[in-house]
This record gives sequence, C-alpha cells and structure tokens, in this order.
Amino acid sequence: MRAVRVPLVVAAFVLAACSPAAIVHIGPPLPARPSGCGVEVLKDGTPSRPYRDVGLVELSNCQDYRVPPCRLWLEDAACELGGQVAYLPSEGRTQSGMGPVTFRVMVAAYLFELRPDPDANPVDKALSCRDAGVPAGEAAPERCRD
Repeated sequence: MRAVRVPLVVAAFVLAACSPAAIVHIGPPLPARPSGCGVEVLKDGTPSRPYRDVGLVELSNCQDYRVPPCRLWLEDAACELGGQVAYLPSEGRTQSGMGPVTFRVMVAAYLFELRPDPDANPVDKALSCRDAGVPAGEAAPERCRD
C-alpha cells in the first residue's frame, strides 16, 4: 500500500508545479467574473482610474505576460479574482541568471465597479440606513431593523 502512495504524492507535486498561474487574493474577495470576461492588461504603470488591488497572479516561465499563452492564463486568473485590470508593479519581474522569468502581476478592480453590500459592512449599513430618508411613522427597510 505504501508503494502506491509515494507515486501519487509525487504526481500531485509535479502537477502543482506545472500550474501556469498561482493566485493570491488581496482583501475581501470579489465574486468571480465569467471566463473570458475581458481584462485590460497594462504595458506600463498603474491604472489611471481609481482602483483597488484584489489579487496577485504569479506567472512562471513566461517571456512576456502580455502575449499568449501567458496573457490568457493571466486573464483567466483575473476573471477568477473578479478583477478588470492587470498591471506589473516595478518589483513584479524576477529573473535568476539565464533561467526562467517569473512575473508577479497585480490584478485590480476599478472603484466605480465595486458595489459593496451594505449588510456586509456595519459602517456602510449604518450610513445607508441613516440616509434612507424614511419619513417619521413609516417602517424602515428590513436591512435597517436591528
């Protein structure tokens, strides 16, 4: 029985090592967007509109994260993270000698696209209930009754 487990464990590590993209969530997770959702991939700098970082995608063995197949892996990962834009921070590229190049690409969501659920955050809930404008004598919305 032990002889069977060792090859399975080795196979699991090999498959994990061959994964094209590693994903790390940053902050509260956003709902995933559909595959092929359309992601803006920037060549230089950070997004020009207000944004919030939602994740980090590490791409190994890529010459350029902006061309296939690496771009496709990046876009799939960004959609999974709920992001709309991907950019490379100044420290996002690592290379050891003549070996493989690894890119650490940030994925962000534009702030105007983020619609927080007021019930998920007590501060947002309090603000939205305070500003609900319910006239005196009328019942407050269900989310404001606590």
